[in-house]
Amino acid sequence: MGGEEMTKLVYRLIQVEAGGIGEPREFQDGEVSHQIQTVIDHWIEMGEWWNGEGNKQLWRVWTHQGGLFDLECSADARWFIYRVWD
Repeated sequence: MGGEEMTKLVYRLIQVEAGGIGEPREFQDGEVSHQIQTVIDHWIEMGEWWNGEGNKQLWRVWTHQGGLFDLECSADARWFIYRVWD
């Protein structure tokens, strides 16, 4: 697979400590705590409006433990691990 990036869609509910503008600083996935070292990217996606879903904020983050994650904050302020990068 010569250098191809692999991802795994997870969509698991997590607890997040957010900063002043809503950016994630730390998240708890079960018993594991992840300190965020860097926010790499932030974007907004439209939810399924036909199902009454609002916009979602997504954050690509790099953790101090060396993990790369896409985190999603739903319109009702629930946080999920959306994608894990290998």
